[in-house]
Amino acid sequence: MRRRLRESTFSAFTPLKEHNLPILPRGTGTPVAEYAEQGPYRCQDCVYVIKRSSNGQLGLCDELHVKRDPKIRKDKHGHGIIDLIRGCCRFHLASKKKGSNDRQ
Repeated sequence: MRRRLRESTFSAFTPLKEHNLPILPRGTGTPVAEYAEQGPYRCQDCVYVIKRSSNGQLGLCDELHVKRDPKIRKDKHGHGIIDLIRGCCRFHLASKKKGSNDRQ
């Protein structure tokens, strides 16, 4: 008999499949974080975004794999410069803040 995990156990994690977006195949994008901008993926609702540009297009990411990835541009503090509208990596963690763009 399978045990069902309580929903609250993973309440902060929303997989991309729940957003009705295609999932990137393993190995797509950059070598460490598997970050890509070739599709309808989004970083805009991720908890690792620490700063957004005034036009809302670019942001800074504090996720460890993104910071270590040699193919992602960095700011002077080592945070990844990401596209909030089209970019996403394998380690996306959706924010549950009021006003986020998560679909329930």
